[in-house]
Amino acid sequence: MRNISAKLMIVLLISSVSIFGQTTLLGIVTDSLSQEALIGASVVIVGTSQGAATNLAGEYQIPNITEGIHKIRLSYVGYRTKIIDFSFKGSGSMQLFIQLSAERIEGRTIEVRAQAQGQLSAINEQLSSNKIVNIVSADKMKELPDAN
Repeated sequence: MRNISAKLMIVLLISSVSIFGQTTLLGIVTDSLSQEALIGASVVIVGTSQGAATNLAGEYQIPNITEGIHKIRLSYVGYRTKIIDFSFKGSGSMQLFIQLSAERIEGRTIEVRAQAQGQLSAINEQLSSNKIVNIVSADKMKELPDAN
């Protein structure tokens, strides 16, 4: 009985140390120029599965972060990703207010041209014949609402 009590005390002591050694990271993510909240920005502690997305006010909250030095990665579509080092000491909460800078995203123009195979063969046949005035492909005829 005494052995079980000693083991129980050790477990409680270890769990209380780990509970009191944890903190909450919270803050707001905004645009660096307009100061507007960035809704849905991703806030992740690098190397862990801990993270959050900002709410409608740009606020985030990540609970149960252990003491020590960590890196936080903030990302948002159309903005430059930012990685910040921070450290927790003691317990409680820590606030980080972060501003992200807009980043220009460039794409290239893609032109898509396509024609149904049946239509293409009908057009080629019409162009090569001097007696045919107009041809409707079988595929196009199937699309007509008339059942006859």
